[in-house]
Amino acid sequence: MNLATSPSTNEKKRHLKVPHVFVILFCIIVLAAIVTYLVPAGEYKRITKDGATLVVDGTYQVVSSSPAKFMDIFKSIHQGMIDSAGIIFYIFIVGGSFGIFRATGAIQGAVGSIANKIKPEIFIV
Repeated sequence: MNLATSPSTNEKKRHLKVPHVFVILFCIIVLAAIVTYLVPAGEYKRITKDGATLVVDGTYQVVSSSPAKFMDIFKSIHQGMIDSAGIIFYIFIVGGSFGIFRATGAIQGAVGSIANKIKPEIFIV
């Protein structure tokens, strides 16, 4: 038996290959669209109290269902980005700012400077 081809020296490890993030997101969207056909639609009555909208307990009622259509699957990504544009751009701005801080070393310098100023003096007797 050749040692180069023995199972102990040439073991193949099986690695779990995770699909691309867009494939995972698309599968979640398709699953959510399918669930709109299975779960009945419903709503609670709501009241506004002290500027907050509250749900009234025990007022759930089934309403007419409008399940997702085929094209809604593809429109949902675009519509979700439009509805969340403020949050998306806020995250871009904050992420970019921290990227600049890391690239310039400003955070590390500030933390090091503060640490040097507040460290206690060691007295040797």
